[in-house]
Amino acid sequence: MRMKLAAAAISIVLTAGAAQAAAPLYGFQLSGSSEALSPAELASFLGAPDDLYTGIGSGFITYDFGDYRLVDGAGQDLNVYEVDGGSVEFSSVDILVSNDGVTFFNIEASSAAAVDLVGDEAHGSASFRRSYDLGAAVTALGVSQFRYLRLDGTSGGSISGSNGFDPDAVAAINYIDTRQPVTGVPEPATWAMMILGFGAAGATLRRRRTAVA
Repeated sequence: MRMKLAAAAISIVLTAGAAQAAAPLYGFQLSGSSEALSPAELASFLGAPDDLYTGIGSGFITYDFGDYRLVDGAGQDLNVYEVDGGSVEFSSVDILVSNDGVTFFNIEASSAAAVDLVGDEAHGSASFRRSYDLGAAVTALGVSQFRYLRLDGTSGGSISGSNGFDPDAVAAINYIDTRQPVTGVPEPATWAMMILGFGAAGATLRRRRTAVA
């Protein structure tokens, strides 16, 4: 019984702060846009990369990750995809994040080569995708989680056709599900179990050594 307690305590120590790997989460809904969107235009912005697109011109679209939150993790934290054809137009869009949907921070300066993700295989060109890091946004906004991702077009024209930047998809790489319990520092009762378990393991080892001697 004591050895079982010790094993349980050791297991708790090893898993208390373990991070859970997750598949990429592609943008599945919008919370707003600068113009009314047709069903076809809305569909072109959602899901994994599929080469359906609508140019956002000088407008904006805001992705809402619902119960999920973008977080600053290891490496880059999210991907943004432009339709992989025509001209690369990442210079015509700003990428912003927010936790409350009111105060946004521009993470464009963190742009880097995109991370290859499960589900984006249909997007054939690395030139038409970018990855971004949330570290600066965490510092600037004083929050660690972000529900909203906004794409602000900086060229002319309305949201239609191929005006300006043509979003194909967005993907969260590092994120959490707020509906799931967060593992972290063990509770006081857990610490007590761990201490008892280690004590029992030590006592058992001492008795075995005495018996051998």
